[in-house]
Amino acid sequence: MEIKADIIDYMGTYEGCIMVLISLMCDGEYSEATVLYHKDDLMLTVHKSVEEKIGFLIEEWEGYRDLLENIFKKLVPAEEMYSRLDPVNFEEFLSLDEDIYYIDEEVDDSELELLDQQTLEYLYATQSNL
Repeated sequence: MEIKADIIDYMGTYEGCIMVLISLMCDGEYSEATVLYHKDDLMLTVHKSVEEKIGFLIEEWEGYRDLLENIFKKLVPAEEMYSRLDPVNFEEFLSLDEDIYYIDEEVDDSELELLDQQTLEYLYATQSNL
């Protein structure tokens, strides 16, 4: 199976890295993914449907290294791009209701729950509260 990637948008900087939105074509279907990169480091996050198609976590897929190298070749070098970008404004990519949310006490890390992309999309689509 082959996965092809193209750059959609340089979203901005995040924690010393550059965040990029990419499109992936896997088995004839498109999905979006994000890449964080800095110098020689690159991290790829894909939609769960891609991992379901390949039957593995993306990091365990036999073509993962080739995919990363292919993506890395298409990216503007981090040293050139970093100073051109503003920090990522996540509010630009997430449109929440007019509701205001407050954090009234500190949260212990053990109380946090990681959500996959599919769950996040469902919650966003239904505007459900966590």
